[in-house]
Amino acid sequence: MGMTINESISILNGQKDWYELNKSNAIDVATDTMRKYQKIEEIISEWNNHCISTQIAISEIANEVLEDEND
Repeated sequence: MGMTINESISILNGQKDWYELNKSNAIDVATDTMRKYQKIEEIISEWNNHCISTQIAISEIANEVLEDEND
């Protein structure tokens, strides 16, 4: 892949004005999903580097990623 998630989010947010409301809403869902993916990567990286325990990693995913019940 040649583009980062942050670059993709930026481009998608810039394109929202070109789409109807329902398509713009799909862009919001996509960018939210990408942000959640980034957060999970961050938590797993901390866990892999032994910075946090398994219990803390699971708790952080549950509290920070799944908190809005839109998983």
